[in-house]
Amino acid sequence: MPMSEQYRLMIYFVVATLRFYRDDVKEKDYLSIEEFRKENLELWDRVGEEAKNTFEYELSWEQMSRGIEAYLCKSLSVKSSEAYVLQK
Repeated sequence: MPMSEQYRLMIYFVVATLRFYRDDVKEKDYLSIEEFRKENLELWDRVGEEAKNTFEYELSWEQMSRGIEAYLCKSLSVKSSEAYVLQK
C-alpha cells in the first residue's frame, strides 16, 4: 500500500526537526530506534509536539521511526550516490 504524500512529508519533517535540534541529540552508535528514543525522549516528544502545533498532525510511531532511521544513516555525497528511496 503506497504512502500518502502527507505521510511521507511528515517523515521529512521529523528528519528536519531532528537536524534543527541536533545539539540536543545524544550522539552514540544506537543499536535500535527504541534505544535512540529512550536516550532522546525529550527530543522525541518535542518533534511530536511541533508536528501538532505546526500542522495539527499527530505523527505515528512508524513515521517517527523512519525519520530517526533517515537521520541516523551515514551521510552521502551527491556525486557518489543515487537519490534516497524510503522503503515502503
